[in-house]
Amino acid sequence: MTMGNQARAGHDYQVMTHKYILPLVEQAGCVPLLVPTCCGVADLDHYLDMADGLYLTGAGSNIDPRLYGQENLTPEKQQDQERDRVDIALIHGALARGLPIFGICRGMQELNVALGGDLYQKVYSEPQYEDHREDSAASVDEQYGASHA
Repeated sequence: MTMGNQARAGHDYQVMTHKYILPLVEQAGCVPLLVPTCCGVADLDHYLDMADGLYLTGAGSNIDPRLYGQENLTPEKQQDQERDRVDIALIHGALARGLPIFGICRGMQELNVALGGDLYQKVYSEPQYEDHREDSAASVDEQYGASHA
């Protein structure tokens, strides 16, 4: 499981939300291996050698559209290019090892892009698709309730 990059008050942080870690520990009995994305891709084989699978989480950031051949149509949205690089390298490494991969939200999009796919940057504006954005005014239980079951 890779961590995302955030900057606060002039300091850079590696972060992962509890909503992705706790189910692994409490329900699946896993021991999460947190992979920093600030250090590049040099030691990723070491992490993959210890892993039983690859868990690609969601995040508040978007994948860099240049990775799937598009211009950035949402420059106001946060991107995490370090995470893009690390996760795409991890995906290829996991596939080469035959490790299972589980992607949630951004993680599924990373898998798609790593395998040559593309994305709608504003899927909510496509009439044939549902608006899947979070309602930040709703409780966490409402945000991740039945629509994500």
